[in-house]
Amino acid sequence: MMADPEDHLHNSFAGRGVYLLDDHEVVRRGLRQLIESDGLSVAGESGSAREAVRRIPALRPELVILDD
Repeated sequence: MMADPEDHLHNSFAGRGVYLLDDHEVVRRGLRQLIESDGLSVAGESGSAREAVRRIPALRPELVILDD
């Protein structure tokens, strides 16, 4: 029996989580709700790149979602 690729995706981000970078708080809130409703964790978030550059190395998230 083959493992479900979706299970691997969920498990790979479960440890250190996802980091959100967007200058709009309402967007970050919405993304956080979507991510957490899917069983993943949010490691941190920020509204500026300057803050994210400081925080991301310490948190070591598995994935970073950023606004261009």
